[in-house]
Amino acid sequence: YKAELVRSNDGTVRVYLYDSSMNPLELKDFEKSAKGSLGAKVKGKYKTEAFSLTLEGNAFVGIAPNAPEKPFNLDFQFKDNTRELLTAFDNLD
Repeated sequence: YKAELVRSNDGTVRVYLYDSSMNPLELKDFEKSAKGSLGAKVKGKYKTEAFSLTLEGNAFVGIAPNAPEKPFNLDFQFKDNTRELLTAFDNLD
């Protein structure tokens, strides 16, 4: 699978999931919520903050916390009927 991250200025994040040919995934077999995590290195220590996303139409949508430092990472965990999936977006600013 592949994932696309769309971020808005108000902190809203949308994650779209695709197959290897970039066709949108059928999300009916996915749980309706997902976990997000924002991580950044602050004064030499890596800190994370969790947040949640919900399935809205063809995307998982949530409000990410403000990043304490740049660059930062966003990680997302999704579950379908058979497995847990992870996607990560690193070195964001």
